Amino acid sequence: MWDNRRDFTLKEVPKLHPLSQGYVDFWREQKKRIIEGVWMNGVWCPPQLYHYLNFATIIIGEEKKRYKSLPWDLDYVWDLAYYWIEVRGLSGFEKVGQVDDIRSFLRQKQTGDLGKPIYGNQAKNLLVMGPRGWGKSYWGANIAAHEYTTDGMTEYKPGEPPKETSEILLGAYGSTYVNDLISKVQDVLYNYPGGMEVNGIYYPPPFHKTLSGVWTVGKKAENYYKKKIGGKWIWTGTRSCFKPRVYKDNALAGVGGRNTLKIAEEIGVWENLTESHFADESTQRLNNYKFGSSLYIGTGGDMVGGGTLASQKMFYDPDTYDCLVFNDVYENRGKIALFFPATYTKINYKDEFGNTDFLLAKAGEEEQREKKKLAKDASAYDEYVVYNPIVPSEVFLSRTNNIFPLKDLQYTLANIETTKMVDAEWVGDIMISPEGETEWRNDPKNRPIYDFPLKAEANLDGSVVLYEHPIKDENGDIPWGRYIAGIDPYDHDKSKSGSLGSIILMDNLTNRIVAEYSGRPETANDFYEICRRMLIYFNAVALYENEKKGVFTYFESCGSLYLLAKQPKLVKDIVSGSTVDRGYGLHMPVEIKRYGEGLINIWLRRTYEGDVKVCHKIRCMPLLKELIMYNPDGNFDRVMALMLCLYQKEEIRKYEVQVVEKVKTFLDSEFFQSGIVRKKQFAIGGSNNFM
Repeated sequence: MWDNRRDFTLKEVPKLHPLSQGYVDFWREQKKRIIEGVWMNGVWCPPQLYHYLNFATIIIGEEKKRYKSLPWDLDYVWDLAYYWIEVRGLSGFEKVGQVDDIRSFLRQKQTGDLGKPIYGNQAKNLLVMGPRGWGKSYWGANIAAHEYTTDGMTEYKPGEPPKETSEILLGAYGSTYVNDLISKVQDVLYNYPGGMEVNGIYYPPPFHKTLSGVWTVGKKAENYYKKKIGGKWIWTGTRSCFKPRVYKDNALAGVGGRNTLKIAEEIGVWENLTESHFADESTQRLNNYKFGSSLYIGTGGDMVGGGTLASQKMFYDPDTYDCLVFNDVYENRGKIALFFPATYTKINYKDEFGNTDFLLAKAGEEEQREKKKLAKDASAYDEYVVYNPIVPSEVFLSRTNNIFPLKDLQYTLANIETTKMVDAEWVGDIMISPEGETEWRNDPKNRPIYDFPLKAEANLDGSVVLYEHPIKDENGDIPWGRYIAGIDPYDHDKSKSGSLGSIILMDNLTNRIVAEYSGRPETANDFYEICRRMLIYFNAVALYENEKKGVFTYFESCGSLYLLAKQPKLVKDIVSGSTVDRGYGLHMPVEIKRYGEGLINIWLRRTYEGDVKVCHKIRCMPLLKELIMYNPDGNFDRVMALMLCLYQKEEIRKYEVQVVEKVKTFLDSEFFQSGIVRKKQFAIGGSNNFM
């Protein structure tokens, strides 16, 4: 950013008599600057930024040493301001017309003053993620106060009343965040400079506008009040207003009116974020033309439950939510929303002009992380990473609820993505021949679901993915018991939850995941058939979540119950006094789920040799993403399938090794074992399943 930006900051606001021409001239120039911005030495300062640097009030310091101050002029603040003016539809300038790439143009020094800004593009939204404590909420309060003070004007015409009205949503999932945002906005509005008392008469600051109404959630505070004119009291004002809203119990809380601006605080805890986004979008469009913008603010360390998933979904799919789009230069994951790393936002890495020394920042953060790794408290490192992210994925880590080895999982995921290990997968279908044999068929047209969270336009059919083909013995058979599986099903053909059916298959000897399918095909029976064929192909048995009856019913109709594991005896050890016995599968109350999380954690940390752990050998990208993002309250289909797989593994270890027990069925009779027909062939089903 520009080496020296100090010309854009007023050294002081002069104390001028309110009735003097000097007072009028000075404040008219300042109002023009907060509406049109200002050019100096070939550099343009956007209006919201000029307002922020010269007229906003923030609170800085710690505890008892906190005090009011003007914001600091820092490089990332300019970046943020340039992105925000792009969001508001900036397309060029008076003397050069429309500009093709406004983002690059703003960061190039021009030959002189290019005149007034032109807003020829539709508005967009801005979603910004980063560490705590760098002023993003103060920026949100600033643009809210600016929108109100200027009534959203983009051209200054002295003496002319505003033609438009600004409606500003101050929103959050909980009232605490809304009230904090209100306080920050009030700090700006109530501390504008320029007010003074002369001869017993108080002259308010020139930017002051009278507010009536209340700042209460669900109400509004607006510039509309009674004023005595010509001996009569009349209502006057622009009617620009602030509308505080809490969305926790109502995704439609912001609906109504024409919202020119929405500030959405701490979206990482916002459970119904996407629903409220689409509801509020309708208030920012007129005849499909988008005039209003939303600022979505998220912080590392403030990620909870479904809010984490929703904010991550928006962050990695910004275009769907009309957010400004950026290339992921941090982890090469395609398109993302805006991310500011800790190396860019910390004041101790800035030079005298407020610009970042990136080499110093990189070294400083690496040093801090190494120190945290040596701490006696094992969570110290994870806590530091969450609050001081340097890559986008670290923002979404759970601060308290994820017990899995996050560093190792992230390393494995990054390794797969950068080395293109996905190219070594087999993608296709398992077919059944007229002879009743399962066969693998590659199909390059199939599209596995790699994204997590799911993108809005995702193809939910998914595809079977193999990481290894089954290993056979010297007789060409797959040993019974070598492969185990877990199934997290769904029954509803038209699921509205966004969840997928998922099956994970594992080699019980090597601990490697060998196959995976996750998807929501046209019907639930299609999903069950995909699972059944995968189990037959690997000669595996699956433990499934038995809250839903569809799995059992379908497998029974196909003569394939032998492919399903019975309810683990382990249940009675975990849930004291449990009387639940559904025969097959596993139900998932809280106690069972917590125990299963522990099984996953232990399994992930097991070592092969030296420092190589099980988690380093996982090749399933979407599972790695779910494990990294996991929290007990979210919807993690692959993690649940893995959990069921490990429950079966633990059951085998704890009980079936100790008690040698052969369960006989009619399929084990001499007739079926005589070589005339093999057990696994008979169980495949009728010819109606041939493809």
